Amino acid sequence: MFTIWLRPEFLNLQTRFALFAQTMFHTGLTFFPKTYLGSYPDYTAASTIVIYGVSRLFGQVTPFSAILPTAVVSSLSLVITYRIAALHDRQWGIYAVLFLLLTQGFIQDARDISLDQYTTLVTVLCVYISHSAFIHHHTKRLWFLPVLFAIGFVFRGPIGLVIPTAIILGYYLSNGNWKLFFIVGITGLVLLILLSMGLLIAANQQNGFIFLIQVIAMQVGSRMEGSHALGAYSFYWLKSFYCYALSYPVALLVICARFNAIFRKQTLSFQLLRNLTIGIVLVLIGMSIPGNRKLRYILALTPLFSIIAAYLFVDPSIKGFLYQSKKILLKILRVFPYILLLFNIIILFTMKKFHVTIYVDISFAIFLLTTLIYITHKSKQPIIILSVALLTLFILNIFIFDAVGYQSEKTQPFTQQVARLAPRPIVFYYIGPDAEDIKFMVNFNRPIKLHFIHEWAPNQLFSYQKPVYFIALQEDFDRIPKQITKHFNVILTGKIGHRDCVVFTKK
Repeated sequence: MFTIWLRPEFLNLQTRFALFAQTMFHTGLTFFPKTYLGSYPDYTAASTIVIYGVSRLFGQVTPFSAILPTAVVSSLSLVITYRIAALHDRQWGIYAVLFLLLTQGFIQDARDISLDQYTTLVTVLCVYISHSAFIHHHTKRLWFLPVLFAIGFVFRGPIGLVIPTAIILGYYLSNGNWKLFFIVGITGLVLLILLSMGLLIAANQQNGFIFLIQVIAMQVGSRMEGSHALGAYSFYWLKSFYCYALSYPVALLVICARFNAIFRKQTLSFQLLRNLTIGIVLVLIGMSIPGNRKLRYILALTPLFSIIAAYLFVDPSIKGFLYQSKKILLKILRVFPYILLLFNIIILFTMKKFHVTIYVDISFAIFLLTTLIYITHKSKQPIIILSVALLTLFILNIFIFDAVGYQSEKTQPFTQQVARLAPRPIVFYYIGPDAEDIKFMVNFNRPIKLHFIHEWAPNQLFSYQKPVYFIALQEDFDRIPKQITKHFNVILTGKIGHRDCVVFTKK
């Protein structure tokens, strides 16, 4: 499901990772990914190597081959999420999976190239190992925890180790198991130090001391930069309401409504809820300290939100406010397909400026929604209502969000026009590096060397004696003085992403 109806072009952040894999086809395996600009310090090459390996089966890097690893990892996260809750009740496991699939941030990243999905899988595996060891008294499986911490680091850097470690620390803190708490904490710290040293050695080996400093700056220094204002510390707590709906707000509802039971009763179910809650709080507090905050950094918490949220549908003693909240939630989810169907019909008959492919997508969405409503409209079972709602959410993402995003961000038509021109060097004027040029290069059909004029210096356009193609943003080209632009001809216009661009050359 995560790879259904993928668009034929890399968009937005996908372009960078796709370019890493394309470059690996030419340079071979490296510790850090590379582009035409050199080694890239912000990520390890682990995920790129996986994409490269899958793409070798297809002979080239395609959206399917690049997104497939993320889709597989996301599917495994769903399986492990089910297994955690199913240790108590299979129904709980099913509802946990449904809530995870109803979480917009999770399914959006599952259909993308996402390093944070690797952290998510590592985190749920750590929780499953710890909780199953606690329930079944199989403590030997805890030896897998350091291995998983290391895998998280290899794929996502320090964040990939810190988040699962913090969740497990919260687990044992909640249980009052101080021995395992300190063992896990010390193990995580030692691994962080050793793996960080290994990362720096690899950086020095690949590109020298200057690159080593860049790795430190990007993977540590840049994470600490940003706003430290008091309001910024609420970033994850508040922004998750919409990015990680439905699971996050419902999980908060369950925690608040059942707070006394979660933190006082000693049943296995409430122990799990308590352990997850404390782990989540530790991560949210810890991740709020660095100044650079992005919602994708806490994607690994979404399965835990979902497990807690799913308890709303398996709580045997639900009553009062929580019971009424459940009824309201089911009513909202029940009308969700009807609202989306009406929305699509209105768009289809009132909007006139969309590309023809968007009309095809909307028409297909209307057909699927109509079929879905017809088949399930009589069912009042919560599990069916949630299933229909998640299918509706997938339809919304695939046929509306993805379709509109593709039409507004596609670059391939422009790059194909440039590729058909007579071969000349290409110079980006006041663009990049590591900006729109990435989107351009990943869609170009042959390797070329790019040149850049970094500063706003229109006179430098005359410094190129040989015939070249200059590419600039339309708004920047319009700012160049007329006495300079009169010496150039605009030969192409188009879009790189959502930005209008021009190709011009000297007369």
